[in-house]
Amino acid sequence: MAKIIPFPKYKKWGDWMFNPRNLTLQLKPTRNIVYEIDLEDINSCGEMLDVIFQINGKNKNLYGEYVVQDLVNALDDIYSPQANVCSWGASRNFNGSLLVKKYMLELSQ
Repeated sequence: MAKIIPFPKYKKWGDWMFNPRNLTLQLKPTRNIVYEIDLEDINSCGEMLDVIFQINGKNKNLYGEYVVQDLVNALDDIYSPQANVCSWGASRNFNGSLLVKKYMLELSQ
């Protein structure tokens, strides 16, 4: 008998969607992906802030009024920054790939 592989869960924050197949956040205000963030590439506070400010500079009429707020909520859920990234205002060493994979495992339970 063939092993049944469960379909991965997709979590959404506004128009942002976590894709467990390639460990990305995808912005999909329409049926098309307009922006994709490789979550395994975020390994420092600076890289996380860069992603946030890149999106903050985008056209809110095109990307949505709450695009930054929803992104921050997604990053908070996935990385738990207060515990893993920048506790008490100090940058911490972390492995974004491991944190994203841990989050994916939590979704599957």
